[in-house]
Amino acid sequence: MAVILLGTRQDIYMSQWKWVNTLSLARHFGWEPRGATPRRNLGFADDDYEFSAYQQVAEDDAADFADAIERATVEFANRGWDTAEAETVQTCDVAVPATFGLKCVHTWPAPQGDFAMCSRQMLAEWCEALKRLVSLCRDGGFVIS
Repeated sequence: MAVILLGTRQDIYMSQWKWVNTLSLARHFGWEPRGATPRRNLGFADDDYEFSAYQQVAEDDAADFADAIERATVEFANRGWDTAEAETVQTCDVAVPATFGLKCVHTWPAPQGDFAMCSRQMLAEWCEALKRLVSLCRDGGFVIS
């Protein structure tokens, strides 16, 4: 499964696994979700963010989400994770699901508080993806499709 975040000026595609870990990362860095607004009557209430059901994330919630993701990227930069070194392995020791949407030995969902080992290149690519996500959020609210 995958989600597409439909923004006002851009869209972002990511795997379900990566999206769930991104949500957890944002929560770890202080985001308190306000609850998405369902856009379609699918026969069930879905104000959550984890699965794609065309929920609308309000502009102020998206801004808070972006703030948390920016705090995470600053932390990653402080640790040097935003620069690529092809095969150098780094421990992701931030207490959120281990993968940050990256490949690891665990199956989804990764246990809370677990840690992953991945290359610095993968971490640098993830930092770039997070920057694009912040940009989408700063443009206003978005839809989880």
